[in-house]
Amino acid sequence: MFVPKLALRQRKSIYDVGRKFFTIVGVASLPGSFIVNAPFGRFTPRSPFLTIDGRLGWVLMELWSPLGFIYAMFNSPLSEESPRFSMPQIVLVSCFMVHYLNRGFLSPARAPSRSRMHVFMPLTGLILNTTNGGLIGSYISSPIAFQHLQPETAFSSPQFYIGVFLWAVGFLGNFWADEILSDIRKKGALRGKEKKLSSGAEYYVGGNAWMGVGRITDP
Repeated sequence: MFVPKLALRQRKSIYDVGRKFFTIVGVASLPGSFIVNAPFGRFTPRSPFLTIDGRLGWVLMELWSPLGFIYAMFNSPLSEESPRFSMPQIVLVSCFMVHYLNRGFLSPARAPSRSRMHVFMPLTGLILNTTNGGLIGSYISSPIAFQHLQPETAFSSPQFYIGVFLWAVGFLGNFWADEILSDIRKKGALRGKEKKLSSGAEYYVGGNAWMGVGRITDP
């Protein structure tokens, strides 16, 4: 996937291993997610040892997916030739990049505060997100994708428009949720000040469906 100098057969084998790895990790980690809390947000260890700034950690965690995507897309590991892109492919590439522009950069920039996170999170993201982006970039630049995503077929297919519509719903949902959490963090900071909590602490607030955090600073 990321070694274009290998033979095509070897690259396809690596791609298949990556697909299986990503599927197995997702299935295997699901039960554990109900037992073990990821070490970020309110579950970050109290000791600052091996923890980093929340915004920086989030960017480092999410950055690898678009980087892996771009690398694989332009190297086209599933083809012997340089990649070719139809307009439907460009639409899908744009959807992916817009999603990660918001998720990886705009979302943490808009947040009033983010709790520190353990370095385990960005290190895990390095592996999983690079694999995720690389797999998608490998497929979107493949001859199979180019063949199936021609304008005369894709733009006349309801499936294509349904997929883009679902992407738009998900994107707007993420944006809306970020705004709600941002508002909760701001309110949490004000409530924390009113309660005269210690400077620099994190004040968590919960509701029926949402929980957020505000960083407490002295007036």
